[in-house]
Amino acid sequence: MSAAAAEWIATYAEQQLKERDRFSLLLSGGNTPKELYSLLATERYRDRIDWQRVHIFFGDERFVPFEDDRNNGKMAYDHLLRIVSIPPLQYHYISTKDDEQEAAEKYEQLLREYFRNSSATFDLALLGMGNDAHTLSLFPHSPAIHEENRWVVPSRAPEEPVHRITLTAPIVNLSGCVLFLVAGKSKAKALHEVLEGKLNPELYPSQLITRNHRDVHLFTDRDAMQLVTNHT
Repeated sequence: MSAAAAEWIATYAEQQLKERDRFSLLLSGGNTPKELYSLLATERYRDRIDWQRVHIFFGDERFVPFEDDRNNGKMAYDHLLRIVSIPPLQYHYISTKDDEQEAAEKYEQLLREYFRNSSATFDLALLGMGNDAHTLSLFPHSPAIHEENRWVVPSRAPEEPVHRITLTAPIVNLSGCVLFLVAGKSKAKALHEVLEGKLNPELYPSQLITRNHRDVHLFTDRDAMQLVTNHT
């Protein structure tokens, strides 16, 4: 799964960079993308992607210091960013040094400034899906699910670390392309409901993206797909 996703991402980035000066990539946190990031950092993809023109953003952040291994920015740095040749000023981390509301406002300001002359946002948004069908830090029954105007808001998770900062569905749905990476038997029910269940983003927040974005690509393994009946 990770190898197929790495190949697809490299090809897509190559194509996009033939047509534009820079490529904006939204990264996901958690455990699932670690192998993907490590693959993208290998010589095979370091040479194919012009990392000097890539700008990195983050879909959400656990409100812990950067030095904490649970921090999504640190995970991406350890597995990818420190290895490829992206200029450090092109890593756009979500700060956890301010209070949550201030951190959300600052990141939204950064995003609106970066995309100020564009009708779209990220060239590619990498997303994951939790056992409860959450994506980003948009959890079932979270007020952030209903956000229609703000791009970045504080959020609460049902597990530690509870305090989060998350992008919202409106900014992700303005991205050029979305790639979901979903793995493991524990995700099977969530993936089935998101893809084939009734529309209910209050319970299955990933539907905010899968049912509204025009260009969604799903990379998964057999365990996660075992309850999905339509494999096309």
